[in-house]
Amino acid sequence: MSQKKETRQILGSLLWEAQGGVVSGPSLCARAGITRQAVWKTMERLLEEGFPLEIIPRRGYRLCQEAPDTLHPLWLSLAASAVPGKPTFEVLDEVPSTQYVAREIFRRGVPSPVVVLAESQSEGRGRRGRAWSSPRGCGIYMSALLRPSLSPRQAPLLSLAAGLAARRGIWRKAGIACDLKWPNDLLRGNGKVCGILTEVASDPDQIHFAVVGMGINVNLCGGLVPKDPSPTPPAFLQREGDPLIHRGWLVVAILEELVSLVSLLESGGSQGLVAEYESHCATLGRAVRVITDQEIILGTARGISPEGALVVECTEGVRQFVSADVIHASLG
Repeated sequence: MSQKKETRQILGSLLWEAQGGVVSGPSLCARAGITRQAVWKTMERLLEEGFPLEIIPRRGYRLCQEAPDTLHPLWLSLAASAVPGKPTFEVLDEVPSTQYVAREIFRRGVPSPVVVLAESQSEGRGRRGRAWSSPRGCGIYMSALLRPSLSPRQAPLLSLAAGLAARRGIWRKAGIACDLKWPNDLLRGNGKVCGILTEVASDPDQIHFAVVGMGINVNLCGGLVPKDPSPTPPAFLQREGDPLIHRGWLVVAILEELVSLVSLLESGGSQGLVAEYESHCATLGRAVRVITDQEIILGTARGISPEGALVVECTEGVRQFVSADVIHASLG
């Protein structure tokens, strides 16, 4: 870590520890081991970047009592300081896709976990290369780079863990109960609020890395509706008249849940994960159309296998699908 970055981290940590209280300039100087001018310059720079900081004349500095909807990397790292592995955050203005950036970070050998976020994507993608619309400043567009100790056959369970993590995090921070749509969507009512894309690189015995990408429609975009080519219409977590949902806290909550669920899988706890997923899965018990690269199957979704596959009862008998697109009959 560069000296400038280390100074920012130390000052941010001191303000975070104060829990909204004012910390004087001399106190920051003494505890950080830097000059008063260095403190002032660092704080000014953080303010310019949108870090939720207040300068109190003749008293000192403090974090904003009610932090604005911010995706500042230092704020995120402080809020996620209790997450195992001490994740780092890269927050970008606009990128083609956060998935591309996360894969490049892996090639550079940066220790994981790393979370890449963007205010907007120009080439966001979901399953089967479908475009994912990413309106600026309204949603969460992120990719988490992980190195799980899992085998390739557990990759479908990793996708289920990602969906469950998003559901848990949204419930914790927004109080909204979403349904899961196998394998990788979250629904609010009949609308899609979140799409997930999990990519892994592995050899026959071990996953080397996984990139878990999420696109979440969080706050209303002034009437702008995201374009989504899937049969399920888009929806938002925020509804007309509701207060803004703080995207930063939502990111941290989802990451906490994701790391926890991956750890559960690593310790052999897939049975509990599948059971929880099934209890919130809107696909089960529904008439479905299952679309693979080779065929389209009509049937009724009956359950999730221990390996994460969708179990479908159809005219040919009971079949399992590890990777497919699923359309709920009543949704189109």
